Amino acid sequence: MTFDVIEILNRYNIDYQEDKYSSEIKILCPFHNDNHYGSAMINNDSGLFNCYSCGEKGNIYQFVAMLEGISNADAYKLIASNFNESAYNIESLKKIKIKIKTQEDKSRDQLQNKVLTTILEGSRFMSSIENKAKWLIVCNWVKFHCAKEKQLLEIYSLFNKELKSYGKQTL
Repeated sequence: MTFDVIEILNRYNIDYQEDKYSSEIKILCPFHNDNHYGSAMINNDSGLFNCYSCGEKGNIYQFVAMLEGISNADAYKLIASNFNESAYNIESLKKIKIKIKTQEDKSRDQLQNKVLTTILEGSRFMSSIENKAKWLIVCNWVKFHCAKEKQLLEIYSLFNKELKSYGKQTL
């Protein structure tokens, strides 16, 4: 597939300087606050880019994917459609990604609520005030730090193990 690096740079309003003697193009890196031409380069022939300041690098599809916030495959389709919005609607793709992320956040919130409820209900069976206090501190941490799903599952598992030591069934 053919692509025009200059056209892509112009499309995203990325400042650049062409080199008369090579196919390297000096750009202001769009992935960090860049103000120095030459800290990032993109090859006009191969489409490979590299920023020596922030470390971002890859091919032209990865470049467009990062700019658009889409997958490499979607960036390939977008470039293949020559950025034709009717042939390939990037906005609908972004809406789908937002919907998926919202669903993931909702399931994490449900898991978070289950963990909090389990700890609050289960800690009343604990005879040690120190252990109750420890788990209430964990509850506060979970509530205010937006724990990841893996962390929530680990906390849930640890609490249930400790609850078993008090002779209670897991909740």
